[in-house]
Amino acid sequence: MTITRCRHSSGGATGVIGRHVRLLNQHGEISQDGTSALLPRCRDSEGSDESGDDAARRDSASVHWARRLAELLGKNETFQSGTASFGGATGLQAGDVACRIRPYKSQIPDVAARTPEGPTFTIVADEIDWVELALSDRNDFVPRARRGQFRATGNTCEYLRLPTAITGLATLCAGGGQGQAMVIGWLADDRHALPSPAGVPPGDQ
Repeated sequence: MTITRCRHSSGGATGVIGRHVRLLNQHGEISQDGTSALLPRCRDSEGSDESGDDAARRDSASVHWARRLAELLGKNETFQSGTASFGGATGLQAGDVACRIRPYKSQIPDVAARTPEGPTFTIVADEIDWVELALSDRNDFVPRARRGQFRATGNTCEYLRLPTAITGLATLCAGGGQGQAMVIGWLADDRHALPSPAGVPPGDQ
């Protein structure tokens, strides 16, 4: 079992813990997998800070996660150079949760759950795929995309035109670099004791 998301519910009295479960047979092969959510009562709903770094790191593709990512992208020369001629909005989606990042002249001025004209393209993956990317020991976004774990919707021509920007973004979301330590580093925190998915190779070697 892998924890894929932790956040407070809209009311604040309960939390939402996303879980991805894989059932292995006697040969270590995956026979079934699925997701389930746990809704525990919060110990201190009044003292919670959904806008803080810890909350952002536990809620992939949410707006506060995107704001944290945007701060890092603003300092990432690879992303800045790759989006110098791009005037659209990039969507990021983990499961049913999505956000929009709109770079302009190598800056990140706008982060939102949605934009009036919608995203130019959206990078979509299941929650477990974002988590496994972060837990990987290297940035293997491209091999995972080739296997269909990550896909682009919308204007895919623009997506394919921005390989440098996508590389810069993936570096911050992937393990083996800044991503695991800065974006969703809580997954590697001993306090949470999260197991790696059993029986699944980390990616193409």
